[in-house]
Amino acid sequence: MSLIKNLKQIYAYNMGFRKGDSILIVTDPDLDNIGDLFFRAGLSLGAETMLLKMKTRNENGEEPPVIIANAMINSDIVMMPTSKSLSHTSARRSASSSGARIASMPGITMPILKRMLEVDYEKLKSLTKKIGSRLKTSTSLRILTEIGTDITMDIKKREVHEDIGLLSKKGRFGNLPAGEADLSPREGTAEGQIYFDGSALRKKLEEPIKVTVKNGIAVKFEGSKTAKELEKTLRSVGKKAFNIAEIGIGTNKFAKLTGNILEDEKVYGTCHIAFGNNKSYGGKVDVPIHLDCVIKKPDIYLDNKIIMKKGKLKI
Repeated sequence: MSLIKNLKQIYAYNMGFRKGDSILIVTDPDLDNIGDLFFRAGLSLGAETMLLKMKTRNENGEEPPVIIANAMINSDIVMMPTSKSLSHTSARRSASSSGARIASMPGITMPILKRMLEVDYEKLKSLTKKIGSRLKTSTSLRILTEIGTDITMDIKKREVHEDIGLLSKKGRFGNLPAGEADLSPREGTAEGQIYFDGSALRKKLEEPIKVTVKNGIAVKFEGSKTAKELEKTLRSVGKKAFNIAEIGIGTNKFAKLTGNILEDEKVYGTCHIAFGNNKSYGGKVDVPIHLDCVIKKPDIYLDNKIIMKKGKLKI
């Protein structure tokens, strides 16, 4: 089956394409080859399909141009293969509120796209919802790893996002590839230390990054050169960027750890913690950056009961 035919299936199955739907593809010069594939697939469905290319954003969470934000609001389906994520922008939130069904694909590559087509979304849905249901009824979360991670946070009555790749309902939003259950911990409650050993800043980590967290804020970065780069990136945006914005648990057994966070954060047996903006999760911190980093083989406890042991689910 040709790639265009496969992408038509993504429109039909994942995005719930219906006759009369308008499709908008938002891309940039670095990913316009993939943007063009989605454009051609949309045209082959007979849909009114538009392709808008913008200057590459500097960071995840940076707003797109107003003309693109307006087009997003007025489209039924929005596909976003972009270098930097538009997920945590006012433009995306406004488009979702207007009813657009949106798939965010920051940094997607052809190998990731092809692996995305292998996923059994019904199995992924079942696993993700199993974790999501536990997050919804829990009040505290703790992460431990053999190399030293020990962080706790309050998650009571926080908005839980189940990223299952099924975006057919009005206003639905998620990543493709999909596969995580996530939420934003209550502001000011995350406490402890994190050792990121999976990926950060678009690269697999050869040495862990140690981050000390106090009152929900990252206050110290130690380790490799990448640790200093991470701190510098956050500092360039401002104090709010150091907010502990998200905790997510990967559920995609087809995803691979490659250094590309779009896929890395979905890998089964990992979890990730993000810094910066948490508005998309019902939080209070609005800042133009959302930066995820990955932890391998964690032990995860909800209300002091283990749900994952060294990356293996126990529920």
